Amino acid sequence: MSFIRSMPARGLLEAMFVLLTIGAIFATFLSRRRVRARAPLPPGPPGIPFVGNVLDVPHLQPWVASWNLSSQYGDVISFSTLGQTTIVLNSVAAASDLLGKRSSKYSSRPGPVVSISQILGLDWSLAFMPYDNHWRRVRRLFWQHFHPNVVGQWQASQALESRRFLRCLIDGQADIEYTTKLSLSRSLLSMACGVPAEEVGSSFVELLNDVEVNVSEAFSPAVLALPWLRRLPAWCPGGYWQRKLEGWKLIAQRALELPFGAARNVKNGGDAKPTILSNLSGTQGENEQENTTTLTKSITATAFLAGTDTTAVTLLGFVCAMLLYPEVQKRAQEELDAVVGPNRLPQFTDRASLPYVNAVVKEGLRWHNVAPLGIPHNCSAEDEYRGWRIPKGATVMVNVWGIMHDPEHYLNPEVFDPGRFLKDGKLNEDILDPATVMFGSGRRICPGRHFADNSLFINIASLLHVFDIKPAVDERGATIPVKYSMTSGLVSMVEPFECSFQPRSTAAEALIRDEFDDE
Repeated sequence: MSFIRSMPARGLLEAMFVLLTIGAIFATFLSRRRVRARAPLPPGPPGIPFVGNVLDVPHLQPWVASWNLSSQYGDVISFSTLGQTTIVLNSVAAASDLLGKRSSKYSSRPGPVVSISQILGLDWSLAFMPYDNHWRRVRRLFWQHFHPNVVGQWQASQALESRRFLRCLIDGQADIEYTTKLSLSRSLLSMACGVPAEEVGSSFVELLNDVEVNVSEAFSPAVLALPWLRRLPAWCPGGYWQRKLEGWKLIAQRALELPFGAARNVKNGGDAKPTILSNLSGTQGENEQENTTTLTKSITATAFLAGTDTTAVTLLGFVCAMLLYPEVQKRAQEELDAVVGPNRLPQFTDRASLPYVNAVVKEGLRWHNVAPLGIPHNCSAEDEYRGWRIPKGATVMVNVWGIMHDPEHYLNPEVFDPGRFLKDGKLNEDILDPATVMFGSGRRICPGRHFADNSLFINIASLLHVFDIKPAVDERGATIPVKYSMTSGLVSMVEPFECSFQPRSTAAEALIRDEFDDE
């Protein structure tokens, strides 16, 4: 004590600061030890000191790696990368318990997701917004146009665009990916903005493709696990962010403006019709503090991008499955022949009488998963689950692909088998419905899921009714092999394949042309 009393005032202050700092560090250490002793993190692969599981983050199809780890560590596993905790949920029970029953803690997006969307200029997208009052308002307005009691009003437009889709295919447009995206773009833009089909061309499809590529790169597992990668300078290895950033921003801005601009041109031409855009504009009062135009752009652009891309991916997966499982195609066509008959195209009123076609829709959702790990959730408050600690700020992901390929739910999950959803000739309600997993969980569940389901039904039923979907042939007449494979990324596409659409009969070909020309 005499030593301390003899120290100069400045030295005494410095000594006290050092002691307090050491004390704070020690207290934090003890506190963390107590928390760890009380509740450990969920099990997971052992990491390297200081850097954790950096080397364990897979770049290609991480959903497969996570599912394989679940056989060793259980349905809830954790990773740590430079102090950031990621929790992967590999079961319906865990996803429901956390994201559903405790949605107040798990409805926001992780910091990296929010900041990346801001950097890209995609912060207007409902999918990437943090959970706050602005998100609630945007989602509420979005839901008003997509809940089950109102999606019926869009069925006529969806049926019309499905007929245009058939016409494009019969006229020899062989690029199935382009044609599918073009058809769905026309459907969404007609409904959302009132844009006539002839005004929707290749520029919209190119925009969809550009956004898809950018999102897959920007939200890669490596960047989400190691968010500091996005701050690397352009000259540094891995600094591709800075080199591409300006181009990405321009694409995001164009995605926001293009649907709204196309609708404005229609309105100026005096040919406007009731749409989501017109309904939104009519419900906004003059005293609204938020910019009405910005809000409307956000909702219509989100509907266009999310609704088109995800449904297109599922339809492409279905087409690939028909090439690999022709017996499924034949059985669905037999049901359509019996219920719909040869003199017309399928309608929404036929749906209740087409259990096998409905099962094909469900199996299409299950077999190829558009977002195999969903969009990450954020744990906003310290939580405990099954005796494990879920720290505040942890990233929580649902392994959608793993759940959809769990043999406990689906026997032979790699096989495309719609019959798994049937029992005694009717849809089996005892088997897990893929829609309860595929469209997200809790408060973040996709508000456009009912519209997407209708779109899948009318397009799948129409395609099967009039076409035989067959492998393409080369210039020598040999069949081109088809192989199913998924791309990596936040949105997983089907790897490109070739096919042909052959009318089932001359009557079917005439039906397509006559029905379309009657509109």
